[in-house]
Amino acid sequence: MRTLPVVKAKRGIALAVSLLLLSILLIIGIAIGVLGVQNLHMAKSASNSASAIQVAEAGIEKIRNTVESNISYGTAAEDFSEVLPTSGGRYWGSFSSTFTPFSLISVNNLGSGSPYTRPDGSIVPPYSLDIIVQARANGYQGTRDITIGAMYTNRWDQAVATSGTFNSAGGLTITGATTLSVANDILTGSSTGDLQGNLLANGTGNSVNIGSNYTITGTVTTPGIVNPASLPLQPGTLPIPNITWTFYTPPSADSTYQAVTSGSYSSLSFPQIAGKTEIYSNGSLSITGGLVLDNVTLSVNGDLSVSGGLNLVNSKIYVNGNLAVNGGIGNGSSNSTGGIFVCGTGNTTTIKGAVNFNASNTTGVAIYSQGDISLSGGAFVQGILYSHGNILAKGGAKLIGMAIANGNTTTEVEVTGGANFIYCPVYLQALNQMTTNQKLRKLSWRFL
Repeated sequence: MRTLPVVKAKRGIALAVSLLLLSILLIIGIAIGVLGVQNLHMAKSASNSASAIQVAEAGIEKIRNTVESNISYGTAAEDFSEVLPTSGGRYWGSFSSTFTPFSLISVNNLGSGSPYTRPDGSIVPPYSLDIIVQARANGYQGTRDITIGAMYTNRWDQAVATSGTFNSAGGLTITGATTLSVANDILTGSSTGDLQGNLLANGTGNSVNIGSNYTITGTVTTPGIVNPASLPLQPGTLPIPNITWTFYTPPSADSTYQAVTSGSYSSLSFPQIAGKTEIYSNGSLSITGGLVLDNVTLSVNGDLSVSGGLNLVNSKIYVNGNLAVNGGIGNGSSNSTGGIFVCGTGNTTTIKGAVNFNASNTTGVAIYSQGDISLSGGAFVQGILYSHGNILAKGGAKLIGMAIANGNTTTEVEVTGGANFIYCPVYLQALNQMTTNQKLRKLSWRFL
């Protein structure tokens, strides 16, 4: 009978242990329950966020489609809002400069070659559409708000493009500038640019080959192989704008018309007669001693060969044959201004000597050629350089605008001696004729 206290003690210990275990299990159960509820809340919150994002994306697409069918939509300070019947979510926004906060104003800048500055100082690039929507999705955990912005463009945004391959040796810079002032600051080293500079090569195989000394602020789009492999590659192709220029024949009955007999001349300068600004030769011209054009249009229905240099002042040249210039373009102290259009099928443009040339025509085209464009001696061109053949530049090249070689998959852009290609949208009129239902290309997508 003396063992009874021991038995009672054991029973007491067992009870205490059982209670402790039950307490631990209860604590664990409560913790699991709390975690489960928290996870459920988080899942619902994530679901509501996802729903809000879907509502915002639907709003972005709705406004984009509206602008594609009416490119002036948004220029009259329109507000927009919609409740989606399937989800109950709502999106809203405004193109009005009085909408607050200013940073959330949508902007249709598709028709302007200049950047647009919002009241808060943020900038929308030229030829761009910036859509910003706010959205709300409702759930039993309350509401979830989201703000999304998307940038679209109807513009061409490649500094250099070729339907074939791109090859460069001697250093390469590809960047972009919203204005000519910024572009010239890039060349002097006081700016790095305020737009991306992109390169497009639609050829296959070894489609892009450059040296190790390069700066590309945008992307390299190509389906082929790039060298070096460190280039900012974006695999794929993009359509290249197709420009076809036709030969211009001035009306002979016009009072500004002057005919020039085809043949050889020691030198020529136009206008020769006051008021005669439409000059036409029905045949080839060969000129030694240089050619000077001052606010005239020269049309040559044949080949044009110039030795001694070519100087233009707000003038245009149309050639229905091959163009060959020995002595460069520009007088060395200031740039020539105008446009050169070599229109005959397969006809080439060959310029030997330094080139200093600015596009002054309303299209922004500096040099257009149905065949190859060959520049040797160093070139500084402001405007669009467009060829249906190859673009070959020896001795270095500086281009503010864009260079496009749109031929076939064997077409080449080749630059030796170093090159600066600065994309500048002020010359985009020739490539930017947006029409109803033209698709806008997405540039960026961001949460705000």
